[in-house]
Order: sequence, then C-alpha cells, then structure tokens
Amino acid sequence: MPLSASQTQKSAASGPPPGPQHYLFGKTIEGLRDPLTFNMTYWKKYGDCLRFKAMPGVSWYFFAHPGAVEQILQTNQKNYQKPIRFLQPFGYVGGRGLLTNEGEAWRQHRRLIQPSFQRERLASLGDAMSAAICEQIEEWEKLPNGHVVDLFSEMSKLTFRVIGRTLFSDDLSGTAVPFLAALEHAVEHISARMNMPMLIPDWLPTPANIKFHDQRHVLDDVVYGIIERRKKLEQAPQDLLDMLMKSTFEGSSEGMSTRQLRDEIMTLLVSGHETVALSLTWTLFLLHRNPDAEAVLLDELQSVLGGSAASMENLHRLPYNKMVFNESLRLYPPIWGQPREAMEDDEIQGYRVEKGMPVTVCQYVTHRHPEFFPDPEKFDPERFLPENEAKLPKFAFFPFGGGGRACIGNHFAMAEGQMCIATILQRFKFELVDGQNVQPKAGCTLRPASPITVRIVKRSVKR
Repeated sequence: MPLSASQTQKSAASGPPPGPQHYLFGKTIEGLRDPLTFNMTYWKKYGDCLRFKAMPGVSWYFFAHPGAVEQILQTNQKNYQKPIRFLQPFGYVGGRGLLTNEGEAWRQHRRLIQPSFQRERLASLGDAMSAAICEQIEEWEKLPNGHVVDLFSEMSKLTFRVIGRTLFSDDLSGTAVPFLAALEHAVEHISARMNMPMLIPDWLPTPANIKFHDQRHVLDDVVYGIIERRKKLEQAPQDLLDMLMKSTFEGSSEGMSTRQLRDEIMTLLVSGHETVALSLTWTLFLLHRNPDAEAVLLDELQSVLGGSAASMENLHRLPYNKMVFNESLRLYPPIWGQPREAMEDDEIQGYRVEKGMPVTVCQYVTHRHPEFFPDPEKFDPERFLPENEAKLPKFAFFPFGGGGRACIGNHFAMAEGQMCIATILQRFKFELVDGQNVQPKAGCTLRPASPITVRIVKRSVKR
C-alpha cells in the first residue's frame, strides 16, 4: 500500500524522492508501454512521492497525494506549466487554442470564453441540449431491438450533436461520421508522438505524417464550415460562436482572426465532445457490471422523470444520478493524468523540485487512494453522498483538473453527462456482448483499449 502523507513527510530528506533504480533508458519504455499499470505499481511500492529515472541524469517526479496535487495545480500553479512535449503534439490539431496556449495569450482567450461556461449561463443551454439528446434517441429507436454497436462510437455521435447545437447552434450530425473518423486517427497519431523517445518533425513526409495531415484537413473542413455558415446568417443566434466572432481583446479593438477562431472552435469541439463521450461510455459500462446500482438509478429516474427527458431544471432532483456519474469519473477519468514542468525550484511534501523538472499528477492514481476511497476499485456511488463528499480533500477527486487551468467546460460537462444518462437510460439498456475483456488505455484520453460492443435493447417506457 502507498505511504500516507505523514509517512512521506517523515521520511522526506533533502534529496530526491524514492523510486525504482534505472538502467539504460531507465523506466521510460516501461512507462510508455502501459502508463496506468506502471504508475499504479510503483506508487503502491514507493508511496505518494516518487522519482522515475528516464536515463542517467534525466528524471521525472510523480506526486499522488491530494496535498501535492493542490500545490502543483493551484496554490503554486504559476510555477508549473504544461511541457512542450505535451503542447506540441496537441497543437497539431488544436493550434493555439485554450488547451495548448500559455501565458498572456491564454489568459486573454480564457477571459473571452469563460462567461459562456458560467453556471448561470447553463440554464439557457438546457433546451438545446435536451433537444439534441432526444434527436439521438430517435436515431437509436430506428435500429432493430438488440442491434450491436460500438458504445464509444455511439456516445461520440451523441455528444458531437450536443456540442454543435449548444455552443455553435449548428446541426453537425451530417458531418459526425467523417469528423469522428478523422479525429480517431488524429488522436492515435498524437498519442504515438507523445510516446516517442525522440520527436520526428511534423513536416517530415513520413507515411504517418502524410496520413495525419490528410485527416487534419477533414477536421478543418468541418470547423471552417461552421464559421462560413455563420458568416452568411443575417441574424446570428446569441451563442458562444457569436460571442467569439464579436469579441475584442482587452484594451484593443482587435478581434479574433479566422485562424484564431478555428483554433478555439477546434479545441472546444474536440475536447468538449470527447471527454463527455468517454464519461458516458464508462458510466454505461459500469452500470451494466453493477446491476444493483442500475436498479436504484432506474427507480429514481422513474420516480422523478416518469419517462420524460431530463432537463436542467430537474437535475437537482436526481441526486443518485449525479453520484453514479461522479463515481464513474473517479474510476475512469477521461483526462487521466496531467504533466507539468517546474519553472523555478520548489519543495513538495519535503522534497526539492528543481527548475526544469518534469512533474506528473495522475487522476487515475489519486482517485484510487485508499486513504480517501476505501476498497478503491469497487464501484460505489454512495462515496459521493453529500456527507461523504464533504470529507474529501479538495484534490482527492479532480476529474476536470484544478486551478486556473481547470477545464473551462466542467459545469457544462457535468450537466450534459447527467442529462444524457438520465434520459437515455430510461429508453435503452446497453448490454455488453459476451467474451470481451474491457480495459482502459491511457493515450491522450482514457479510451477503451478495444471497442466495447453492446446490444441496444429498448425498454418499455413507463409513464
């Protein structure tokens, strides 16, 4: 079992944290091959603060305790920036959007976009969100009962439809298939580049780079299509896209260029649909594996909704629905880890962190800390009863990150996830096809290692 925070502090010295001994290339290859098992194995062996040696003279630090996570992501967040090894591969798709920007440019763009994601603005998006969910349900209703599908693929179509309607007032369902197929390849390419011991230049005409550029053109066509359709409207809807197109930077009359618009829309479109689609995929998988919890949830949905679609107004009456979604995010957080680089020397839980040192925090590990989550691998939504959640340290559960770089759409994602689960679970049961060994794979996000195939079984709706 990992050492507690107090044990870590007591054993801390002026030197580096403990960790496995290195050999040529240290633990780099092992960590890149299976980062989840790698992190969990050595965390359990060495405790909440540990050092991995990539090669002689090159190391990175790993911190799992909520107190250390809070220092890195919040209290001393200015000292920890996203490393270029993370920013560069993601920038190949997102450009200079919120996810990959840094410094003053990031702060300016964040200030422009933040108002659209504040809690009080969510109510205005509820009707569009509900309509998009119901449209996807109508598509599933057309399928034969028991039709076999790829669960993540179907959830991606749903969330892609939702984000198009809510943020851009655009029906993107017709572009979902080519966009999602191109994104699938782009994500694999980015993950592979992040795992390369040495980065191959993006401009080098390797087969992988050529194919990636082709797929990126598909993504760009969808995003520039959104912009061009909006420019042709005489009266534009008052949504996030309208705000971005009309906004100016602080202290200037200058607005976003078409390229800057593209980068922000691409970032929101990709990250906004991917993370929620994964959350829904893992939630439905966990409910299938835990029928008692599913039965409790179905009782709540029937009692409160009676077969009707969920709305922003009635989410507060579905507490168990939220608990289920949170427990899914605990076990399978779509953003499973966050790399940082120290800008100046620091000290974390008694250990010195030198300037330039790579530092990693990992939701997947911290969310399994037995000090805060007893029997951590068990699916138990009651961990998130209000009285239990109130006892958790702030960063024991941080599926959307934290501090200034916390996910800008966290409230949006929580509301969307709860509305989707509450609405679709009343209409369908997602039965796992036999013979599958479902495991997560840590790439850019926490995707299933192989497709999760399910039967969509229609329920008789009680009204």
